Amino acid sequence: MRVAAPTRPGTFLALADVQRIMFLAVPAMLALLSQTAINLVDTYFMGRLPEPERSDGQAMLSFSLTLLWSVGGFLSAISVGTQALVGRREGQSHPHDSGSVLANAIVLAACASTVATFVSYPLIPFVFRLVSSDPDYIRIGTAYSQWRFIGLVSMVTTAAYKAFYDGTGRTYVHFCAAIGMNIVNALLCWLLIFGNAGFPRMGVEGAGYRVKKSRCKKRVDNK
Repeated sequence: MRVAAPTRPGTFLALADVQRIMFLAVPAMLALLSQTAINLVDTYFMGRLPEPERSDGQAMLSFSLTLLWSVGGFLSAISVGTQALVGRREGQSHPHDSGSVLANAIVLAACASTVATFVSYPLIPFVFRLVSSDPDYIRIGTAYSQWRFIGLVSMVTTAAYKAFYDGTGRTYVHFCAAIGMNIVNALLCWLLIFGNAGFPRMGVEGAGYRVKKSRCKKRVDNK
């Protein structure tokens, strides 16, 4: 005869459990929102550029992000296994073993993302030529996407670190790092896109300053 498992007396929702869940979940949710904020900041600053750079930049942004996440999001799934293993080691009261899991995850993330970067980087112009015949769109989208793919290693490695801290119950660490990342991103956008504070004007695709300078010189010469 099967004996029913004993049930804990009290209400269905235990206040201590709810508080613990909220303590872990709220920083994680805010950190995910902050990742979206980075793309929104890029969109905002691109929208303040003159035409046609503004239209080409905002048009290519959604496709560029889809391209990035098709590779980066795939590799960031390393964080799922990392968090599960770290959580198990923490539950067993083996914090040193949790550190070993992190070390293995970092090596795997760094190696996999480095290979993906070297494979994807030269293919980006070809992909943009498949989706558009507009030379300005291809030029801007290629340069922007290649810069983003250079950061693929840090993106995937950060996912491994995030999984480690989430697995140890310190979800606030990634949230704090994400806030700092957004501040730095907004500042660099303001400096580099428009060339403020003595920085070169790079525009959307990193070479806008040189292109516009050469165009202006050509117009003066023609006059």
